[in-house]
Amino acid sequence: MLKQLRKKFHLIECTVVEPSGEQINSYKKLVEEQKDALSGVTFDWRQETIQEFCKANADGSKKFHFVSAIHSCYFIAKQDLDFYLNTLCEWTKGKILIMIDAETGGFNRLEKKFFGSTHPSKMLPRENSIRESFQSLGVSFETKVIPGECDITSCFESDSRVGKLLLDFLLQRVGCRDDGPPELLKVIKEFLKTEGISHNRNGRIYAAVPTLVIVASTSYGA
Repeated sequence: MLKQLRKKFHLIECTVVEPSGEQINSYKKLVEEQKDALSGVTFDWRQETIQEFCKANADGSKKFHFVSAIHSCYFIAKQDLDFYLNTLCEWTKGKILIMIDAETGGFNRLEKKFFGSTHPSKMLPRENSIRESFQSLGVSFETKVIPGECDITSCFESDSRVGKLLLDFLLQRVGCRDDGPPELLKVIKEFLKTEGISHNRNGRIYAAVPTLVIVASTSYGA
């Protein structure tokens, strides 16, 4: 995104908010590798959560022309979503880009079918929550779904460490392959192979993971 923006703007100040030091270091390495293409871009690296950044910038003194929130909404409780999005709008006089898993994706359908109402994931915002929040704030937005897929073949390989970790991630439970009820795991794996959830290509199994892109326009801010 920065390289595309750089084609139009000679100078860019980029604030990176990311709680993971590992991810920040990875980003810094990528920036260094592409420093010629990113000439004119200065970075403010903030190793903190978006909630911590919001608190530190509560006076709204720091403004942005463009904000991208990629997968950050997963870590915000539904009841805090309106405040979070309203804060982004107050910071921004331009565009807000949000990317989140589309409801039609295989993993979301897995969650709806097998996760109970008390599962922690049910407390996190999803596509409809974000749409409703923007509507309640009176902010106009456009949406588009981008197709995507994930290789989940390793989930069906009993000796695969990657498959073990991937199942932990999908089911949001550590050690599910080793400790989970065998019959339930069998049903879940069969579900992952059903038409519309995944497809087989050249002996590999790929789950559909489309991404919903929301672009909001706001005239808030200075």
